Amino acid sequence: MNKRIPISDRVGGILLEDPPFHTMGNRIADTAWQAQFIGMRAAAEAGGSREAIADALVDIRLPISGGGFKRLGDLRDRASLAWSAQCLSQLDPEVLTPVIEGRWLDGYDFPGALSRVRCPALLLQADPSAGGALTDADAEALVAAISDCQRVSLAGCGHNLHRDRPEVVLRAFADFACSRLSPIQTPGT
Repeated sequence: MNKRIPISDRVGGILLEDPPFHTMGNRIADTAWQAQFIGMRAAAEAGGSREAIADALVDIRLPISGGGFKRLGDLRDRASLAWSAQCLSQLDPEVLTPVIEGRWLDGYDFPGALSRVRCPALLLQADPSAGGALTDADAEALVAAISDCQRVSLAGCGHNLHRDRPEVVLRAFADFACSRLSPIQTPGT
């Protein structure tokens, strides 16, 4: 007879890669993320080929600190925009509305969910000043709430950590896996 193992006992560790939490929640209106998601929703609504959607993404205007704007195409390479276009071509644009309106975390017990994490966690934080989504305050709350959480901050790196700094991300994960994770035990082993 197979014994059912609770999922919490089957997870050896988790990797959190620049999770946005409140930056794309109740604080989104204070960020360039809101303009980006408004532009992405418009591109998804307009539809067309993936190439046409990618072209629309290039021209999304994002406010920058100190005034003025930058185009999304100035901040992301064509491969990144093409991948986003592929995703948007398969997406109901309305799923972005709760994010744009800052209510995607409404009803979500952020501290409670984090306090239930029982396995080691690796938090990779991008640099908020370079386009990272996780603020220092939210990162500190994560580390305080998860009993075994290692935080790695990547200075000068934006939200797409694994694309922009693959070697650093891979090394951080390898170090975490080797030092913090133990093999998951299954019944009969």
